[in-house]
Amino acid sequence: MAAPLAYTPPPRTQPDDAHAELERLIQLLHERDVLRLANNTLGAAPELTTLLAELLDRDGSRRLSYNLARLVALLGELDMARIERLIPALECGLAALEATAADETTQPSGIAGALALLRDRELWQAIGGIVAFLKAFNRGLGE
Repeated sequence: MAAPLAYTPPPRTQPDDAHAELERLIQLLHERDVLRLANNTLGAAPELTTLLAELLDRDGSRRLSYNLARLVALLGELDMARIERLIPALECGLAALEATAADETTQPSGIAGALALLRDRELWQAIGGIVAFLKAFNRGLGE
């Protein structure tokens, strides 16, 4: 998982006016070379800025911006404890998938293999989870 940022904004001691905030922003942009990059980009290639403006003005770009904003909002609502449980489970599932693909032993086939699978309790629990997910997903689509 990604580590949280170590930056903590300083507490506001007095209400700053807009000019002081703007000067602080400009100073930070200068220190991080963002202003130099912007000036070089704008000065060196006016065609590039025109192209970027045209690309951003398309319907697809607007939809992309909207979808990204929705995705960020959705990710912000997800419970981290649930996600932290899903990641190791996904890793275990992928490892099992790789092991099965690399397994050269023959598994029983035909009726004997099917009967062995029917008696596998872990398989039925997994199928039950998948069915519950699909049912909930379908309900969510219907709303």
